[in-house]
Amino acid sequence: HNDIKQSDADKIKRTAIMLTDWNFGHVLQVGPEVFSNWEPGQAYTWNNDTWHGASNFGKDDMILMQVTYIEK
Repeated sequence: HNDIKQSDADKIKRTAIMLTDWNFGHVLQVGPEVFSNWEPGQAYTWNNDTWHGASNFGKDDMILMQVTYIEK
């Protein structure tokens, strides 16, 4: 899809950079780990094939930036 060589597929990483303070109802889960209580600028990184998700069931906005890259 993005002209990524199969030999580089295992080097794909994802990072979530939290842009707002954590508030009640904000959750990031990567594999079996659940993260909360972050501050803006905190980052969480995982391998591309790791299950992950973010949820906001609170009343305040949760803003994050997800970056996908190939580790060299």
